[in-house]
Amino acid sequence: MNGFRKNKGIVLELTSLLDVIMIMLFWVMTDVSASADSQKEDAKAQVQAVTQQLEEQKQKSADELENLRIVLQLSKVHQ
Repeated sequence: MNGFRKNKGIVLELTSLLDVIMIMLFWVMTDVSASADSQKEDAKAQVQAVTQQLEEQKQKSADELENLRIVLQLSKVHQ
């Protein structure tokens, strides 16, 4: 009978340890999720910034192309 009580005490201690491990696992999962959300927002901001730069470069290139076409037309007129 004494051995049974000893085993029961060990089981209770392991149950408490399992509770602590589960709480820590939940905390780690929550922390990783928050970190992933933060990185996702950072990536979205970077994509928006790059998209804006590309649009500006596209407009600049279109303006330069139009200027070159005008110069080409003027050179043909003066020939």
